[in-house]
Parts: sequence; structure tokens; C-alpha cells
Amino acid sequence: MSSPVVSLNSQATIDLALALFRTSQFRYLPVVSLAGVLVGIVSERDILRHLAGVTKNYQQPDPASYRWACCIGDKVAGIYGKRGY
Repeated sequence: MSSPVVSLNSQATIDLALALFRTSQFRYLPVVSLAGVLVGIVSERDILRHLAGVTKNYQQPDPASYRWACCIGDKVAGIYGKRGY
């Protein structure tokens, strides 16, 4: 663990998450709501799957529904099936 805790805001972009993964030794980052409540954890692998267009079931999503500039909170909601914030 590191101190202070490095986390992503639920409104953070994929680009910011990639920058944090690239410049740090982290493989997982907590995602917190605007109120500071933990809503999930995103992994380097989650981001790479998103960028490759692969769902958690290893299927290709409908290209019309694919968004490059989505927020981390949206991805956490998709992974866990709900919005925690």
C-alpha cells in the first residue's frame, strides 16, 4: 500500500487512469465518488479490455455503443452492474 492513498475520481477519464498506471507501480486503483465514498476498484486489465473493446465475458460490444471518452465511474458501474454513487 501507499500513503497517501492514490485514487481516481468517478468522473476521471480513461486517459487519466492510463497516465496513473503508466507513471506508477500500481496495477489497481480505488475509484471514489465526488463525496469520497469508495465505488469500486479499477485494474490495469479493466482499462486494457475497455480499449480493446472486449467485455468481461470476452465478447465484442456493439461498436455503436462504444465510447472512448467515458468516465471511470461508468466503467466501474459496468463491471459491478450498478452505480454506487
